[in-house]
Amino acid sequence: PLRATLLGLRHAVVDAVDRALPEPQAALLLGVVFGYRAALPPTLQQQMISSGLIHIVVISGLKVSLLARIIQQAVGRFAPAAAPPIAAGAMAGYALLAGASAAALRAAAMGIVVVIAGRLHRDSHVFVSLALTAAVMLGLKPDLAGDVSFQLSFAGTMGIAAMTDRIATWFAWLPAVLRDPFAATIAAEAATWPMMLANFHQLSLIGPIANALVLPLLPAVIVLGGAGAMVGGSIALAGWPLLQAAGMIASWYRLVIESLGSLPLAAITMPYFPPRWLAAAVILNGGALAGVQLRQFFWRKKVWLALALAVLATVVLLLIRPDGRVHVYALDVGTGSAVLVRTANGHQLLIDAGPDTDRLTQAMGRALPPTARTIDVWVIAGGRRVNIGAAPAVLSRFRIGSLVVADPDPWSATMRALVQQAQSEGIPAGSVNGPLEVDGVRLSQASDGRSWLIEADKAVLAVVPPETSWTSLPAGVSGVIFTSGGPADWQGPGQGFSVIQVAANSRDGLPSRGVLDALRGAAIYRTDRLGTIELVLVDGRIHPASG
Repeated sequence: PLRATLLGLRHAVVDAVDRALPEPQAALLLGVVFGYRAALPPTLQQQMISSGLIHIVVISGLKVSLLARIIQQAVGRFAPAAAPPIAAGAMAGYALLAGASAAALRAAAMGIVVVIAGRLHRDSHVFVSLALTAAVMLGLKPDLAGDVSFQLSFAGTMGIAAMTDRIATWFAWLPAVLRDPFAATIAAEAATWPMMLANFHQLSLIGPIANALVLPLLPAVIVLGGAGAMVGGSIALAGWPLLQAAGMIASWYRLVIESLGSLPLAAITMPYFPPRWLAAAVILNGGALAGVQLRQFFWRKKVWLALALAVLATVVLLLIRPDGRVHVYALDVGTGSAVLVRTANGHQLLIDAGPDTDRLTQAMGRALPPTARTIDVWVIAGGRRVNIGAAPAVLSRFRIGSLVVADPDPWSATMRALVQQAQSEGIPAGSVNGPLEVDGVRLSQASDGRSWLIEADKAVLAVVPPETSWTSLPAGVSGVIFTSGGPADWQGPGQGFSVIQVAANSRDGLPSRGVLDALRGAAIYRTDRLGTIELVLVDGRIHPASG
């Protein structure tokens, strides 16, 4: 009954807003007030990330505490004793109505703790309340520890509580209505930037300015939009004036988001940010923030500054160095062929390039550190668009050690043009002539002359194009990367694990049902569902990094 009631109420609220306001103001208002983001246009969402305003469409502690304060003050005038439990119930109901996300539950739980503390005439400390809330939520659902919204919510709250007042003193010249959100945004970004780069690969540079223009109107839009939607769900005419007023604020929000979010330098983009970088960034960030809080205990500041710079330089050098393991990436280039190998000492080998320049660029950016700008050996296994459609991006972005053509078919015009361009740029280019070996990684052709075998240590990984059969693969293959959506038919067994490079909603119906049935004995990883698949050599075995 509760679930049905909440769903009915949500539908009524959405219908009321949709009737009263045009898009995208209606979607933006629903996101800001109730945390409903499904109808937000993708372009607007990206601009919100770039401008540092994506958090306004998440149920936060600010929104929950605002709701609790309004209800508690209203009820407290005629029933003071009933005000705290009613406010606590309203916060819980608001979190459930918003979808019971990790951020909404955290905000509601902290708000309830504060209300209970006030009822018991006890002081409420934000860090104690935060720790208690985290303990309860993780006890009920341990999986939340890996939830990105849970992590960002707690880290942002801790940053705001610890640093906002101190940061605000640096901007005493600003009006308070702008200074407080400006300082709170800087504090939140200072606490969460490693996680933002690791999970979203972007960090807004104009977030403080955008938030200073938006947050002062947040109480008004929540009150007007929330009241208008709830009333309009029952009596459309009664809620219409309130929703029109809230819509004007939503229009201002849209103007700020689109104007600032589309600026060329609105955000830092960091496609490559692996887990070890995240761990180092969190350690450095935590140490820096602790140092800021404890700086009054430090003496000889110049000595501390020199030590900090030396440690920072050392960490940067360590982060750039390879991790000593062989990595193979089945790049997310759609239905095509593009496999990248990074050796233990940081050398790169590339098989094909895929059909799409933008997708190859993004996939390579996420797989390689910014300093990796050399492809030692580039193997071209086929001359079709699925193999070399994005070849110009490779030539323009990387220094190529040598180009090896292994296409068993007559060269296409595109292939000849590629070889001529490479030679004109001084890149050695020629046909394959036996196995290739770079830094302990060996590339060799299988018996069909089309598939390639990647050998490292004792492990063997096969890269298989559609025009082949399972009989061409040697025994003991650790796994297979099926390029270009995989073959139309496959009689062989699953080889340890299978990776399929395919675009979402393939027009050719790939991978075929017959192939998936034949591979049923192996774990299957698809780029259309998981993005780029990373494979790692550990203890003589190649296996997916996520597994």
